Amino acid sequence: MSSRPAKILAAAGLLTLIASFQGCAENESMIFIKGVTMVTPPDCAAVPEEGSKLLFRGKLDVSFSEQGLPDNGYTAVLLVGNQLAIRGAKTRSRTETSNVVLQGAEVTLEGRDGSELASFTSPGSGFAPPGAGENAGWGVVAVKLIADSGTVRGSAGDYVIAKVKVFGETLGGTAVSSNVYPFMIEICRGCLIDFPSESLDPATRACIASTTGTAELKGCLMGQDVSVPCTLCAGTNPRCRTAPK
Repeated sequence: MSSRPAKILAAAGLLTLIASFQGCAENESMIFIKGVTMVTPPDCAAVPEEGSKLLFRGKLDVSFSEQGLPDNGYTAVLLVGNQLAIRGAKTRSRTETSNVVLQGAEVTLEGRDGSELASFTSPGSGFAPPGAGENAGWGVVAVKLIADSGTVRGSAGDYVIAKVKVFGETLGGTAVSSNVYPFMIEICRGCLIDFPSESLDPATRACIASTTGTAELKGCLMGQDVSVPCTLCAGTNPRCRTAPK
């Protein structure tokens, strides 16, 4: 008996398997995460451009969520590229279906040893239009990479890795998801509190109101990425009230 039919079936099965893998790869390349954008006061707005400044790593000071203080976790504004081809054509009355509505992200937090600390869906909203020619279109979406600071307090003095994957849907109704983007977040306790010499009582090292000017918040979220003058947080965070010796 000839084995040719069996070989044909085996080849067909292999092609199907290859096609399925290619479909997964294609889906994850339709949209992609380029990085975490830097946002600064006073407007704290993120610009959806390829050249936007990116953070190489984040930093979370968990002292701002301890002792009953509000827990803001860690929020990242992700720069997302859309590589779908433009399909709309006004001359043919054909609407553009390659626009992507960003809906959130799937996040897995891992410790330095690779152990899983948390896994959750972080809702968000954003919009990424298709690009022109060979260029991608760009959008931004703000999502929580650390929803509960309590899950990472044990990592103070170390770091965690947030593995994030953005998902959304085209205006044509196709569900899309991005690559998995790993982002390192340093965890500390009190490291983002700044004690300017002019704001300290020389005898007690207590934080007092500055006499040389008004302190300004340099970051958009207190306790995240950028240091905070002690005069701005002494009323809520006990660690801001006295400078360490």
